[in-house]
Amino acid sequence: MMGLYGQDGILPIAEYIKQISSGGHSASAAATVNFFSQPTVFWIDQQDMVLLVIPIVGVVASLLALVGILTGEYLFLCWFLYLSIVNVGQDFMSFQWDTLLLETGFLALFFTTWRPLEAGWRRHLRLRLPSWCFEQEKNPLVVLWLYRWLLFRLMFSSGIVKLASGDPTWHNLTALCYHYETQPLPTPLAWFCDQAPREVHVFGAIIMFIIELVVPFSVFLSTRPRHLGAVIMIAFQVAIMLTGNYCYFNWLTILLCVLLFDDGFVDSQLGATFSNWLAPLASLRDPGKIAKFIVAPASTLILFVSSFYFMQSVMDYRSFAPQLLVPIVALSPWHISSSYGLFAIMTTTRPEIEIEGSEDGINWKTYEFKYKIGPCNRIPPTVAPVQPRLDWQMWFQAISPTKLSHNSWFVRFLRKLLDGSPSVTALLEKNPFPDPMHQPKMLRASFYNYEFTQWPALSSEGLWWKRTLMGEYLTLRREDIKENEVNLPTMRDEK
Repeated sequence: MMGLYGQDGILPIAEYIKQISSGGHSASAAATVNFFSQPTVFWIDQQDMVLLVIPIVGVVASLLALVGILTGEYLFLCWFLYLSIVNVGQDFMSFQWDTLLLETGFLALFFTTWRPLEAGWRRHLRLRLPSWCFEQEKNPLVVLWLYRWLLFRLMFSSGIVKLASGDPTWHNLTALCYHYETQPLPTPLAWFCDQAPREVHVFGAIIMFIIELVVPFSVFLSTRPRHLGAVIMIAFQVAIMLTGNYCYFNWLTILLCVLLFDDGFVDSQLGATFSNWLAPLASLRDPGKIAKFIVAPASTLILFVSSFYFMQSVMDYRSFAPQLLVPIVALSPWHISSSYGLFAIMTTTRPEIEIEGSEDGINWKTYEFKYKIGPCNRIPPTVAPVQPRLDWQMWFQAISPTKLSHNSWFVRFLRKLLDGSPSVTALLEKNPFPDPMHQPKMLRASFYNYEFTQWPALSSEGLWWKRTLMGEYLTLRREDIKENEVNLPTMRDEK
């Protein structure tokens, strides 16, 4: 939080809040005006201490919800705190799994109990609290189907965007020939998968399209096809997880797949004891009168918004009536639903940016990242479900090098390295200028093209990668920085 969003971070939240505040309003009035267009708790305060406290509060709330103390209330708190971070997270919180977590969490608010205590607390506290505290709430069946609808959209959209993109590697089924090598953070197993023959990769692409375009329809079928579809999709997520670091995305998708199983499957596969233990925690029936009053309009709204985003993945949104877009735009900051679809365009090369600093312009020292591909002899990392946000954005910057301005996150990052910001350099594995009195006077970013090595190089020299220098991307000198403006004297052109 400090390195990314603190007062001395790359994209300070306080600066972002100031930019989006309404002119001419007081701080409190601006917060009220902008809250519904940018809902976040950081309207109240953006000091570094608040940035540290918010994640800690979220962790404590999630633990209390997990053990059954004010479950619904604490889940709401977790959801809103994560929404707060996503809405001010800018480049570092712009991933599909962030919105997937928010959509899943929002549905959970209608799927869980809002009783003060539940499950294991009953036998200890029954004499101290009234009986209504322990009565099992009836979870609405419609929310279960909204979860299944979410899983269907997630899987099917991921397949349809690959076909709609027109990318030749998907159309000729060769995308997996490049995927293992060019994905943001491959695992060690990705190196071995990349060595497979072309025919294996083509067959894998066919299987992937079947899983993403055909298997998702099993969520609407009877018990056995639905269970089979869940097993296939879970295996698919495990395969992705073993070959790439996609933070908690695969785990969250697997949890959505779990909702395709029913009690009979639990009895037969896990035993009656486990099923009996679960019984008090879940009773899927029609909700009561009060719950219906809340769930019915909420479910209708979620279905409307999610259907729009699903249709958007298969057709141009400009073909929709303008009146239809009004509620969608108004609700978009709350992330109750979103569009999905990963890797619509497959990258076929792996450019990487290496950053070096110098005090004299002659001797250069390299900044080493914790997880980003760098030294050729360093084993690819296994870091999921954690997502190193800075390392991920370095991958995006390398494949979209022309997206650069004096105020871009990458230039801000370089400015912080020139200043020797402790919170920013703490995000790195190695800071070659640890002495505050000897900071670099200039930085340069160079392009390298990385490729997986073959078995002889790995076995004999321990080299996982080989790289080729492609040229210089950007040079930034201390004198190029004037207050909030940055001159970019050397930058790779669009070609």
